[in-house]
Amino acid sequence: MATADTPERTIAMENVGPIRHLAFPLTESGGVTVLAGRNGRGKTTALAAVDKLTTGRGNTLSVRKGQVAGQASGLGVTLTLARSVRRKGELEVETLDSRLSVADLVDPKIKDPGAADSRRIKSLVSLSGAKADIGLFAELLPEPAFSTVITADAIESTDLIEMASRVKRDIESKARRVEDAARKAHAEAEALATSVGDIDTTEAIDEDAAAGEFTAANGKLAALNAQRKAAFEAGKAAEDAQDRLQLADATYDGPTVEAAAQEHERAQTLVEESRLRLEDLRRQCANASEAHNGALNAQSLAAKDLELANNHVANMDAWREAIGTEVPLPPDPAALEAATERLTKARAQYNRIPLLAKAKDEQTRATAAATEAEKQRELADRLREAGRGADEVLSNIVAGLGCPLRVEAGRLLVDDPVVGEKFFADLSAGERWRLGLDIAVGVAGSRTVFTVPQEAWEALDPINQEAVHQQAAAKGVDILTAEATDDEDVVAREFGAEGVAP
Repeated sequence: MATADTPERTIAMENVGPIRHLAFPLTESGGVTVLAGRNGRGKTTALAAVDKLTTGRGNTLSVRKGQVAGQASGLGVTLTLARSVRRKGELEVETLDSRLSVADLVDPKIKDPGAADSRRIKSLVSLSGAKADIGLFAELLPEPAFSTVITADAIESTDLIEMASRVKRDIESKARRVEDAARKAHAEAEALATSVGDIDTTEAIDEDAAAGEFTAANGKLAALNAQRKAAFEAGKAAEDAQDRLQLADATYDGPTVEAAAQEHERAQTLVEESRLRLEDLRRQCANASEAHNGALNAQSLAAKDLELANNHVANMDAWREAIGTEVPLPPDPAALEAATERLTKARAQYNRIPLLAKAKDEQTRATAAATEAEKQRELADRLREAGRGADEVLSNIVAGLGCPLRVEAGRLLVDDPVVGEKFFADLSAGERWRLGLDIAVGVAGSRTVFTVPQEAWEALDPINQEAVHQQAAAKGVDILTAEATDDEDVVAREFGAEGVAP
């Protein structure tokens, strides 16, 4: 941008749009110049011509109806209007339009509030002169975390707004992954804690002592149970022997042992005599044989009776012996109950050893999982805070412009003394323009010239119009705007002059 020590501060227009002729000087030391006139007289055209003079951009200008050519000049630049618009000369003042369109800041003509604020923030960052530099975000996370979390597409971004968005996206993505890890660790800790239940993991069990007690208790109970079984079986045997003895004594009708023995002995004698007789009296074979057979039969019966008598005596003796044998006493019921209780306790204690070991292990793991969950939650919180820090970087840049605006979650905010925090987009048009003009005048250098649309100027109340004029005058900045009056032709007046508010 070229400047001159003594710029031409008069702007003139001939045959431009509805304007036949208009010439007016800028203020001597800065302030607001108002183009006044009735609707349709060319105020908006005049502002568009100034924009074209200062920036080379803006709406297409046309020649006044019935004329061949038109011209606008001032500030070191001349516009010639014919079939096309030719611009020549070197601008002798500064302009904001190359860095900031106040109109775009107030209303970027985008319906989506987030996208509109993104455009506004971009305008403010551009105004600040800040460049896309990943180093602006380096303090959000300590190394090596920053390098591992921030992706290449964020680092390599050439747009600061996009870079901030990608840095925030990367950090929040990492925060979500860390939060997922925290939730899983917390769930594991709860599951392990539930598994431990009401087991006192501080309890100490001597495994050798518990095993020894269990073995001893088991042996004691086994011995008492064996004693009880032996006593029962011996008593049962004695009762059975008594019953058999009584039955046999009551029902036996055979010979006595002595009688049977005597009879058996006589039979043997007869057998012997018959045998001898048989040998002597072979001729008496039939009778002797019959007698012999009878003796043999008698001998057989006598042998059976003897066997029966001997068996009877043996059984009687065995039963008497069984009856006379001392039956062992069963164990004391209290001792048996105590031994059973002892074994139950010993078994329970012994069986607790693996359960206690498992519970201690799971409690250790639960504690570790809970610690990890807390660690991950703390890390997630730090990451979330770091993500908000990306907005703070932009807020600091915006704050450097000397304005009350800040960036949060991609939106442009301002503190309202009545309702508190408020979106910039929700302010009235007048409030937005007042803030926008404050910013524009604040960053403008002396001899800066820019325009403000008529509807924007008229949206400001007289107090705010006066404030903007005083700010511009204090900085040596010229603002050109317009307002509707009853003037037949467009006239230019310095704000505060006769016929111009206030």
